[in-house]
Amino acid sequence: MITPKRAIGMSPFQVVYGVEAQLLVIVELPALHLMKAIEDTSFNDSLDKRIMYLYKLNEDRLKVADRISAHQQKVKALFDKRARPGILKLEISFYYGIKDMNLVVALTSLILFGLDLSRSGTSL
Repeated sequence: MITPKRAIGMSPFQVVYGVEAQLLVIVELPALHLMKAIEDTSFNDSLDKRIMYLYKLNEDRLKVADRISAHQQKVKALFDKRARPGILKLEISFYYGIKDMNLVVALTSLILFGLDLSRSGTSL
């Protein structure tokens, strides 16, 4: 085994090409394997075999999609089990060190709305 296949049950190579990757011994591609298998058959038989191969490949991909969905649900359940609700803390810190919320609100309202802050009693 060369590629990880724990979550989906198949290697990524197997999902795409339909066969397991084998390095240093032989690299078997489905097209070459199919050509070899249908060399001595008629055109209609070979066409039927190709169509059946495509159906099988589609079924394998659907199985992988189901396994991925099951894996995602399992990971979500584990996360939800460990996650604990808490209080969110709002903390504003800018690059230039502005930490006063009143100053941030004043500057934002001045820039966005052009408000006159001298009337509201807020001073910069």
